[in-house]
Amino acid sequence: MSGLDDHFGDNAELAPNAHAVILQYLIDNSADTSNYKRSQRIMNSLATDEIPLRISETPYIKRKHRELSTRELRNNPEIGSLSNCIACHTQADKGSFNEDQIKIPGAPKQWGWD
Repeated sequence: MSGLDDHFGDNAELAPNAHAVILQYLIDNSADTSNYKRSQRIMNSLATDEIPLRISETPYIKRKHRELSTRELRNNPEIGSLSNCIACHTQADKGSFNEDQIKIPGAPKQWGWD
């Protein structure tokens, strides 16, 4: 939340009240304070001083998606990048990332993910 005046080249500054509310939400729901197993696994995959800018850069997330090729991710216009979770994880909006709920757009039917 610091440096929002130059957030990847854009000014993403917020009104002070909005900044405070969002910052507190992020602190309260961060992986390092969570009791969820997946959050703990994400944190455990990081070096002590490692702070990735994106969840898709964490070793845990990279490892969980290693079987997907560039063609299936970045070259797929329905996905675009690993950060577009909802494209394949059909229940991501509800916080569920179970493997039995994955549907990769354009994937061969033999994968079971038509």
